[in-house]
Parts: sequence; C-alpha cells; structure tokens
Amino acid sequence: MSQFDCSSTDFEKLVHFDLKGAPPVIGYYEQIFPLLKKLGATGILMEYEDMFPYQGDLQIVCQPDVYSAEEIQKIQNLAIENDLQIIPLVQSFGHLEFLLKHDKYYEIREIERYPNALCPSHSKSEGVIMDMINQILDSHKSSKYIHIEVMRFGTLDSALDVKEKWGSEMEERTSILRSYHSYCPKNS
Repeated sequence: MSQFDCSSTDFEKLVHFDLKGAPPVIGYYEQIFPLLKKLGATGILMEYEDMFPYQGDLQIVCQPDVYSAEEIQKIQNLAIENDLQIIPLVQSFGHLEFLLKHDKYYEIREIERYPNALCPSHSKSEGVIMDMINQILDSHKSSKYIHIEVMRFGTLDSALDVKEKWGSEMEERTSILRSYHSYCPKNS
C-alpha cells in the first residue's frame, strides 16, 4: 500500500460534513472552519440531505429546523473567509431515505418496501434529482465543484439473472449520470 504525503498540495484535503441526524448550529462552523484551515483542510464536502432549504415540490423533505437560505450563504461565507471551498454533495441513486420516506416519492423507490434507493428507470426519478441539483447549484454559485454521489447502485432482485441485471443497470445509470454531467455547467 502506498503512502500519501498529506503535506502535498497535489490533492485537495476535504472534510465531509454529513448533516443528517444532528446538524451543527451555524456558530459551530464559525469555530470549526478556522481549525480545519489550520489543520490543512482545503474544502468541505457538504452533504445537506434534509437540512437544505429545498423549495417547491421538494420542500416536503426538509426538517423543521432546516437551514435557511441565509444560513446556507453564511456557511459559504465562513468557508471563503477560511480559504475552504464548499463542495455540495447530492445523492443520486441511494442513501435517499430523506426523500423516499415521503409518500409523495414512494412511487420512485427501487424496491417498494425500502426507502433507500430510487428506481432510475422511473419516468419521474431524473426530474426529482435534477430539481435537487438545480436548487443546490443555484445556492452555491461560488462553488467550483458539485459531488453527485453514486455509491449505492441498487439492490439486485433474486428473480433476475444477476449478470444480466447488473449489466443493464450499469448502462442505464451511466446514461443518467451522463445527463447529470452534461447538465452541470462547465467551469472555464
């Protein structure tokens, strides 16, 4: 196994903030961001989930104590003050319990009884994910990157030949990812 020189400037040093469950109050960022800068971090991978102030159809997924648009901007300003870039993380296939647990999104689950993964071939799935990406991008105009998470590629049904299903899912999901990627603006 090779070792990395953590003092190298050849790669970003990111800290992942997963906000589900117990998101910090804004004052915490005022304290932690200077420390992270001092420790050599260059950015924050921010996974908002239900703490992002989604609007419109997605508003139903927000926690009662969701960050406001002003608080999202405050977090970004604090990051900039500490030379940290915010990279928003948006789930796209799995880890979508915060979305799929709601009756409104029940029909786009990959497996009816499990709210963790969406069915990528459902006609409404891409629109929902694109709406999430749009809203995140609109509120992160200074972010150079967005991370579209594809960690969970779904559950394979035992009724189907695994190799056949895996191959078709990979092709389908690759196609969807290409559409997400082509949608996201390119930095010049």
